[in-house]
This record gives sequence, structure tokens and C-alpha cells, in this order.
Amino acid sequence: MYLDRHWEATKLIRLHPANKELYDLTLKYIMPIGYHNVNLFLLNWNADNYGNLCFNDLFDCLYRVENDEYLYADDYPYYTEPYNHSAIPAQLFEDTILPYFDITIEEFRERALYDAQSNTYPWQDISCDNILYYPSLIPEVTDCIKVDENTIKLIVNVMCLDKQTDNLFIHEVTIRTLSDGKFKYIGNEITYTGDIEIPSAQARIPVQRFSEEDTDENS
Repeated sequence: MYLDRHWEATKLIRLHPANKELYDLTLKYIMPIGYHNVNLFLLNWNADNYGNLCFNDLFDCLYRVENDEYLYADDYPYYTEPYNHSAIPAQLFEDTILPYFDITIEEFRERALYDAQSNTYPWQDISCDNILYYPSLIPEVTDCIKVDENTIKLIVNVMCLDKQTDNLFIHEVTIRTLSDGKFKYIGNEITYTGDIEIPSAQARIPVQRFSEEDTDENS
């Protein structure tokens, strides 16, 4: 019987073994955050100019890193005004995210929409209302450059099997390592994009979304 398949299965064949040290860097610094509805690695930013980086969308990722468990929206008060969101207690929100960035509490609160009256931050779980679908991406750290005694720069190549490319885009992530084994994200820069459009860097919360002109100004 003839079976007509209207799709092609795409696979990558590695010609050389993975470098274990670089692979471990991918697992530690890149994979826990990823690219799915979080823009840490999808736009240019640094500690002097955070641009359109959305801290709120990082909350569930970093919560999982810190607590080794998933975050559930049902565990927190839910509001529909001025937009749908869960209200996260300020101490939990700040203790989860702030250790990973060099940013003042004043700037952080302004960027992350802190509500002083309720002492909370808004957070949206991924849903049909805010999801920005894109095929699965596979990051691989291809080089680690030592900037100084406590700072490294990771060169990350991003592959996408669904788009049939082993080089969708490349970004450089600057990281400061700390004496206690923890670290801070210091910056991200996209250094290469091909003909295929990369995932959207838009935030989940409506008021945090930006125009293409904003993106160009912060590039």
C-alpha cells in the first residue's frame, strides 16, 4: 500500500562529539530559561540598558530553578483588571528574580509593574491569550570566552529542526559568576540572524509589549 506523507522528518547528525564542558554550560545557563514566551535571550540588553527585557515573564522560570518545582497560578490571587494576572507577593517575586541581575530595586519595581498598595507584582502564566507559538529551539554553547576573573561570555548557536536549520540565530550571553556558586545575567546580544524570522520577543502582559520601533532603538 502506498502511503503519502506530506511532511519530512528532520534530524541533525553530529559529526563530532559534544564538548562536555560547553554542554554543561548550556544546561546550567541557557536551558533553564530557554526561548518559549520569555525574552531574556531574544533581544539585546545589558546592565546599563535593560531595554524591553521582561522580568515578569522570568518569574516562573527562575522559580523552577530556585525551588526545583513548578509554579501554579492557582496558588495566588487572580485579577482580571486592568488585565488578567496573578498577584505575586513582592518578597517572593523579588527574592526569586533580583539575585540574577544587577539592577536597583527602584528600577526593577518600575519595570516589573510593582503595585505598592497590594505589595505585589503581576504575573501571567502562559495561556491561549498570550502564547506566542514557535517551533522548538535547541541551544548549544559553542564557545566560552573569559572576560575577566568573574565574567564569562557564552556564544550560543540556536538550532531549529522544524525550520530545518542548524543556525537559526546566534547570541552572546554575558554572565558574572559569584563566589557562592550562583551567578548573574549581565547582558545578551544577538549577533547573527538568517533569513528565517526568530521568535517574537513580546511580553505576556499587554502593557509591557512594545512596537517594532522600540526594538530598533534598543538594538
